[in-house]
Amino acid sequence: SDSDRKGLDEPNRNIQLGAYYLGQLLNEFQGNIIYAVAAYNAGPQAVKRWIGQNGHRDPDEFIELIGYRETRGYVKRVLGSYRIYRTLFGDVCRGVSLDRFC
Repeated sequence: SDSDRKGLDEPNRNIQLGAYYLGQLLNEFQGNIIYAVAAYNAGPQAVKRWIGQNGHRDPDEFIELIGYRETRGYVKRVLGSYRIYRTLFGDVCRGVSLDRFC
């Protein structure tokens, strides 16, 4: 309904909701940024299916086995951007390091 979508076109609200959802996915996947980012794009059920089919693998291998080309590219772009921002700005997450998953 329209009331459910209220504010989604407002950038600040959209960022808040996106960050909240990503946080939920990080919790669901025990802090694994690769799984969380893939789930953000493809949905958590798809990621659980890929884990079930392929097991918990090396991060690069898991990414290459993602079943959707769009999601595979999305994960690579997000992780690439993360690495660039990390190089430019350092660890601005106040003690939260995602490097073990990247």
